[in-house]
Amino acid sequence: MKRAHILLIAALLVSLFIYLFYRTDRTVINTLFNFIFGIENYQSLKASIRFYLPLHEFVVYSLPEGLWVFCITVTSKDLYLKLARSEVHCAIFPLTFVVALELMQWLHLTNGTFDVVDILTAILFWMLGFFIIEEDRPKQNPLKQLNKRSLIFLMSYLIVYLAHVYK
Repeated sequence: MKRAHILLIAALLVSLFIYLFYRTDRTVINTLFNFIFGIENYQSLKASIRFYLPLHEFVVYSLPEGLWVFCITVTSKDLYLKLARSEVHCAIFPLTFVVALELMQWLHLTNGTFDVVDILTAILFWMLGFFIIEEDRPKQNPLKQLNKRSLIFLMSYLIVYLAHVYK
């Protein structure tokens, strides 16, 4: 397995850990975890982890989104969508998505709290993913050619749903 793939998997696992044990129980992923493992076991484990491993607010609330932006930027670097006569580079979507989501939070159109730190974190992790991690893959339209790369790209956006908070 390539070093970049290990880094991506580690980043997603760190995000999952933070969501499961430090974020609200009303997220989709936490609801699923409660259903599978039982709420009593989960709450006990969550309390123990928070007690023995306290995390800074930035790590809990901004880092997971930054890690997601990093991962999806790396996986979409050589992907494009054909719109009319032009090609849109898919690596711009994670950053656009985060800024749009933060603006919707600011306008109270969706759950969550607007945070400039989230935007700055997303920009930093986008730059790391786009400029630092090298991937040598052929250019591909993920909607035209369904394969492993396009499925990973599409599923990366579905991961965002797991962080959705129910009111």
